[in-house]
Amino acid sequence: MAKIKTKTITPKAKESAKNLKAEQRKKTSKIVKKLPRFSRKTTVAFMVVLFLLGLFYFKRHWLVVATVNGGPIWRWQYNQSLEEQYGAQVLDQLVNKQLIQQKAKAEGVVVEEARIDEEIDQIRQSLGQDNSLEEILGFQGMTMASLREEIENQFIIEELLSAGIEISQEEIDQYLSDNEENIVAEDEEGRVDEAFGAIRMNKMNEKFQSWYQTLRDEAKIISFIGNQPQE
Repeated sequence: MAKIKTKTITPKAKESAKNLKAEQRKKTSKIVKKLPRFSRKTTVAFMVVLFLLGLFYFKRHWLVVATVNGGPIWRWQYNQSLEEQYGAQVLDQLVNKQLIQQKAKAEGVVVEEARIDEEIDQIRQSLGQDNSLEEILGFQGMTMASLREEIENQFIIEELLSAGIEISQEEIDQYLSDNEENIVAEDEEGRVDEAFGAIRMNKMNEKFQSWYQTLRDEAKIISFIGNQPQE
């Protein structure tokens, strides 16, 4: 069997290797000392810049809505244009919804989700199988969530306005007589229900304008659109 030769490391060689490592550590230490040291503020600022660059890359649509031949259309320009054209109208709609929601909360009016689902099912049935509710909403710039909100607000208004409305039998009979050809129901009970619903809706429509104007007059509405807050 062949013998394996082992190399003996002499004390002199060990000392030489130790000195070499010490020399390398000294050189590394000198290089580190020469590197620039940043203050805490500089480091934080650098990290913020990196964060903003990453945000701009991954969330470009937050800042830029489109580019034209490489030139950006900034979101602030887009928002400013929308505000100038539709700002007052959109704000008024939002104020209306807020007032109605607050009034509903004060009066304890709650619309159950099942009632909204039932209304949406009726809308689907009225459209027929060949028409998609989602597609129609898309054409109108609406979503299912916004439709549900509109239905909820409508039910809230009906609940609030229907309080105190009374309908007599004479009014029902008069309505059936005046709208005979427009009545859809064929049985007597259905005809009465249809007349009752129509009269109730007409009275709520007549009541709405003055009711809503009172709601706005009693509310403290401050608008921050423009240079100064407006009340």
